[in-house]
Amino acid sequence: MKLLLLAALALPTGVNAESYWLVLIGRQQGTALEKIEMQSMEECEEQGKIFDNLSGNYYYVCLTGK
Repeated sequence: MKLLLLAALALPTGVNAESYWLVLIGRQQGTALEKIEMQSMEECEEQGKIFDNLSGNYYYVCLTGK
């Protein structure tokens, strides 16, 4: 049992430590800032463009975090 647990801990996990964030910023002074976690940079850009087309009051930026 201990050997199995040790083997599981020694294997690489393949976890992606990066995170991707869609940040929405108001164009008018005093408007809210919103951040939404995305699964990939591609999804972030796609969703940002969709949001930009729906609302002219915000602009977006995609950021990578850890």
